[in-house]
Amino acid sequence: MNRLENLLSTLLTVRIEDISQVPTEEQHLLVNNIEELQDQLKTILSEPCFSDDSAMLAPSKPQ
Repeated sequence: MNRLENLLSTLLTVRIEDISQVPTEEQHLLVNNIEELQDQLKTILSEPCFSDDSAMLAPSKPQ
């Protein structure tokens, strides 16, 4: 599992108890940022280049 997948997995485990530790006036910002980052990571990880970790290591061919 790569680091982006680990990050997404961790973000998915954030609980209300975790968010309640942030000052009340900032909680909605935190929730919005977490949700946005989750969505972005899901999009990135669904792209074909992330389906095979070895593809990231292969040199690109000039066209």
